[in-house]
Amino acid sequence: MKSLRSLIVICLLCIPALSIALEEKDGVPMTLVATPQIALPGMSVKLSGTTVTAGDYVIVNLLVTPPPEKVVGGTTSKAPTPVNLTTKCDAHGAFSVDFIQTKTVGTYTVSAKSPVGTGTGSTTFQVQAISDISSLATSKFEELGQAFTEYADTLEESVNNLPASDERKQLLQSSAQITAQLTELNSQAATIRPHLKTMSEALDIPPEELASQPAAEFIKDLSAWTIEADQQIDRLKSLLPKQKAAQSICEMIHIAGEGMRMASNGLAFYGKGMSVVINLAIDKGIPLLLNQISSERCALWDASAKGLASATQKTAGMLSGIVGLLNDAATLYTDVLLNRYCGVYSGPIKATMSADFKHLGQSYWKYSTTVEGTFTLRFPKNTPGGGAVRMTGEVFGNATSYTFWEDIEKVMEVPAAGQLLARIPITPGPFPPLYKDSLGLGQLTNLLIPSVFYIPLEAQMEGDNVAIKFMEPVKEIESYLLKNQLILVYMAFGLPVPAVKYIEFPVNGAHFILSRGMRNPAEITISGQGKQRAMKKTYQRTYEEPANKEFTIDWVVDLDATNPPKK
Repeated sequence: MKSLRSLIVICLLCIPALSIALEEKDGVPMTLVATPQIALPGMSVKLSGTTVTAGDYVIVNLLVTPPPEKVVGGTTSKAPTPVNLTTKCDAHGAFSVDFIQTKTVGTYTVSAKSPVGTGTGSTTFQVQAISDISSLATSKFEELGQAFTEYADTLEESVNNLPASDERKQLLQSSAQITAQLTELNSQAATIRPHLKTMSEALDIPPEELASQPAAEFIKDLSAWTIEADQQIDRLKSLLPKQKAAQSICEMIHIAGEGMRMASNGLAFYGKGMSVVINLAIDKGIPLLLNQISSERCALWDASAKGLASATQKTAGMLSGIVGLLNDAATLYTDVLLNRYCGVYSGPIKATMSADFKHLGQSYWKYSTTVEGTFTLRFPKNTPGGGAVRMTGEVFGNATSYTFWEDIEKVMEVPAAGQLLARIPITPGPFPPLYKDSLGLGQLTNLLIPSVFYIPLEAQMEGDNVAIKFMEPVKEIESYLLKNQLILVYMAFGLPVPAVKYIEFPVNGAHFILSRGMRNPAEITISGQGKQRAMKKTYQRTYEEPANKEFTIDWVVDLDATNPPKK
């Protein structure tokens, strides 16, 4: 058999970091998730995913290993008994099955095996008592509050660095109000913990009874919120809009404005968790259930539920006020201060990279990747004349479409006397232009989207000539989207199960496509006169591997950025 690795050609001098190394993988792709990730005892957990099927081979086998069960009255644990499950894939390879044996509190481990090949998937989920879930939720409210306070301190620092103006005074006042209201918010949120704790104690009923009651759905929503809260906390901490040394006023204003929008979105998420808690507190069905069990439990619930409803409703009011202040501040940064202090070139950019790989003169692999986004360069308006003007900005966008063709048999032998059961190409996307941010969430919030990229730019403008340098990405397209995949399923004579070949075809990211298509640094001449000037150009480039002509790469990049930006 020919080795795929023997076909690798890397021209480091010509096109650094070009990904052309095909890789034959073990197994086949398989995903597996558990929903919810945190469940109450007795609650059903859905195990679902996708994998590869071929012909009649459509059955997924799963193995669920529960946590050890503690022996009553002792310190030892009873070894868990794994549970085997099977389920059938649909025509698209999707599968799901419900697991209901969730009596024991702890972490459950799940593994799955694909119908063909050696594909495997794994995941975990937790079963927790209601008291543990409510305690975890209150901890997340407190952690988010602390993260917001740190975020507010950083944003206040950016306001202090602004030039003196009426807007700066207004922002300082808003910043002080935000900090004071966040302090009050955190204080009010702290009162939630004892109420939720008491309500959890009132709901301490047999799992099989609780799991079928309305309270279980609220707790399910709350547990899902706690999982997402960890992502929000990590994002707030990792994307603090801190000021950098030698940062231009344009960078400062842009980063601070985006930071305000991100904080606003984070507080809206905080409010989403509070809404779940409010709905739990005012639900009419839970007291009726508890009254059937014990009037004492019902009275305990009622007292704490009223206190919780009061505390959370006050918190919701505070949240609305803080979000309003943040949104007003963000608008002041982007609509007033940026226009006052900075000139801006901004507009659409679209780039397509196409590749054709050959072996002994014959094509065996072709692909293209298209990325789209907004290209922006900002520069201070008060720059002294006569010298180069420093510009900074970014390309913010996402991958939108991929094409993929292969004739891999030209470079790889098929199993002897084999019958091809399935040829399954897998290509990412297509994706809509998410970078346009139709919801107004801002760049920092949208960095969570897998197909999105953010590439900082630095440029020098001398007269009408601009040299643009692509810096290292703040965020690149996620790695699992930077590949096409091919699965070949064969039934070889004499073998009881199909043989599978799974091959990954690498795809380059946005930084490579743009920086090689436009070159790095890229050069452009500003056109136009008076109030409407433009950086408008189509970059076209072709590169053919010189030694054996084993691959050809084509780039087309269209840029249309104007000052002022078109509406």
